[in-house]
Amino acid sequence: MNKTLLYSITFLILCACNNKEYISIDSFKDKIQSNINKQAELNNQHIKLLLNDPVKVFKDSISFLPKTNELYKEYKSLWTDGFKPNKSAKSFLTIVSKANEYGFDSSYFNISELRSLYDTSIKSKKDINLLASLDIIFSQEAIRFFTYNKFGVTNLYKYDSASIKTTIDTLSLIDVQHIIDGISNNNISKALEKTSPKNPFYIPLQKGLAQFLAKHQLTKKRQYVSSMKKDSTEAYDEARIALLLNNYLDSSNYKDDSSFMNALKYFQHQHGLSNDGRIGRATAHMLSKTNYERYQLAAISLEKLRHKTFDSTDMFFANIPSYTLNVIENNKVIDQYRVVVGKNTTRTPTFKATMQYLILNPYWAIPYSISSKEILPNIKKNASVIEKKGYTIMDQNRKKIDHKSIDWSKVTQSNFNYRITQTRSGGTALGKVKFIFPNNYNVYFHDTPSKSLFKNDVRAYSHGCVRVHEPLKLASYILKKQDPNLTLDSVKNLTKSNNQKRFNLKKKIAVDIDYFTALPDSNNNIQFYRDIYNRNKVYKKVLFSQK
Repeated sequence: MNKTLLYSITFLILCACNNKEYISIDSFKDKIQSNINKQAELNNQHIKLLLNDPVKVFKDSISFLPKTNELYKEYKSLWTDGFKPNKSAKSFLTIVSKANEYGFDSSYFNISELRSLYDTSIKSKKDINLLASLDIIFSQEAIRFFTYNKFGVTNLYKYDSASIKTTIDTLSLIDVQHIIDGISNNNISKALEKTSPKNPFYIPLQKGLAQFLAKHQLTKKRQYVSSMKKDSTEAYDEARIALLLNNYLDSSNYKDDSSFMNALKYFQHQHGLSNDGRIGRATAHMLSKTNYERYQLAAISLEKLRHKTFDSTDMFFANIPSYTLNVIENNKVIDQYRVVVGKNTTRTPTFKATMQYLILNPYWAIPYSISSKEILPNIKKNASVIEKKGYTIMDQNRKKIDHKSIDWSKVTQSNFNYRITQTRSGGTALGKVKFIFPNNYNVYFHDTPSKSLFKNDVRAYSHGCVRVHEPLKLASYILKKQDPNLTLDSVKNLTKSNNQKRFNLKKKIAVDIDYFTALPDSNNNIQFYRDIYNRNKVYKKVLFSQK
């Protein structure tokens, strides 16, 4: 009801009661406002009293987070109007009750106490002690939630090890002010966005997870799905059940073939797969996962993104599980390339580096492990492969050797003591271009003659380097920034010769290779990816071991 209307009605009632003393509406408003101010002041005084002696609110002083004090610069109530909880209290209770939308387990927060305080305060209005306690406890849980959202709940270490934090991180004064502003403006969600990790993926992924949870129950029931190569009829029947079980279909359209195919293709896109409606091994594998397992993929990625530092707003970001290379400008993904990454036995490492130059028509200094294990057996079978593939044999001092002078029958993997390089004349495994960003792993981006692999959903075939689809387009993107004449056509023309040509980059580009099993797509919808290296295992143990 409108306040003015309420005052008017009250005034008329007083007049109707034949009140002999005339009371104007303005003076009546002032009297009510005075009572409101007195109630608020009493509440503020009680808040100050409790903050100075938090044991009266919490069981012990250890349970109190000192950072909570910074929300009360003037000891003014944040979550009540002096009579009852305000709208921000209701909004925060709703957010923290859906902590899984942020990848958090509800046990991290005192949700039951928050809800009990809120409900009791609504019924027992003007209980100063209750309202002041609510204010402080809501503030403390807000500090906890905002801190976890920005810094995470785990300590992450190298080699994919982690542990739950025993101490809480420190929000900055700016972060605290964002919280205060969010409460006073009844916009907690906006405050969470302002204090979230600053990278292109975190907020879209968090919102994508919330949308996923709104449509899909977190069932742990599983329907195994076979590949259609085994039995196509059985595969599609199993897929239909899996889609129904995981809320991609419902009972009303379960048997409709058109609805089923649309749901299957949508599912494939949501999992970074070719949405062709065919149930290959990759699609069957992801259909056999539960919604809870999908949730884990996203929750772990959100936690890792809270720890992730992006060193530049312009960069190349390769994500191993999605087999993609993202071109980022001004903190936004402007283009994406399919890539092939290392197979399970020769995994692509995660690291950061700086791209310094690229080479067109690159020679290939073949790593010793590949030369001795893969190329040597082919040479021993037929030495003519050396000339056919354009190999050059050198000793350990890089002195060229006539391969015909070597008795290959006596050379074994254990006594192999040669270096092998390959020139463009032999069509190297590096293709027409390689992109160099010096690092400890000797990993780089490059072209490949094996173009057909980019059609596959699972693209883990390399020895650790990252093979890029449409690499000349990527090369042109880089080179045009320092010379507008180096268009895609001109770059293609440069590769028609067998001459190796190096381009040093005037402006170096940040490169980041990492491992996330869920990220937003180009439309900011969530996508889930297979944990191809089983690197989520340690995070599952830490984050979900008791769930």
